[in-house]
Amino acid sequence: MKKALIVSALCICALFVVVPGQAKAADTFRVGIEAAVPIPLLDWGDATGVGFGAFGKFEFYFNPNMGLSARFGYIYHLNKTVLGVDAHSTEMPILIGFKYLTDFGLYGELATGICRYEVVAGGFSGDEWKLGLLLGVGYEIFGLNAGVNLFWPSAGDIDDIMALMFTIGWSFGF
Repeated sequence: MKKALIVSALCICALFVVVPGQAKAADTFRVGIEAAVPIPLLDWGDATGVGFGAFGKFEFYFNPNMGLSARFGYIYHLNKTVLGVDAHSTEMPILIGFKYLTDFGLYGELATGICRYEVVAGGFSGDEWKLGLLLGVGYEIFGLNAGVNLFWPSAGDIDDIMALMFTIGWSFGF
């Protein structure tokens, strides 16, 4: 068991040593898509189920490690029955942000923008445009990326509406 852990650790270290040049954004403009799975937390998690969605992404790098990002998408949450009433929510975020990509492929991203937030419960349906926030970290290699984000579709309700969002995607540059 100890040998397996040592070999695994060496393989991971070798990946960071072999690939550093590939992690930098070689192209100024990049376009991509991402699949997203947000898991609602706090009070929101009591009222709606797990979400599934997709994002389109644009990135503009003003140097090999730093860039601006824009993403837009749609997320649908599964129904959850609360006190005998079926409820779910949807979001349509349009976010602009800043991304920092290290030489090892790790990145951090902070984004804000508008988000159409809709709640459907029983016969009631209501939607609003709110200020949304996203704070995330991830790993990118050869155009593939995987990330973990904190997502707030309504920044005004930051203590009630938050999701832990997992993303996986692909991008290409030109």
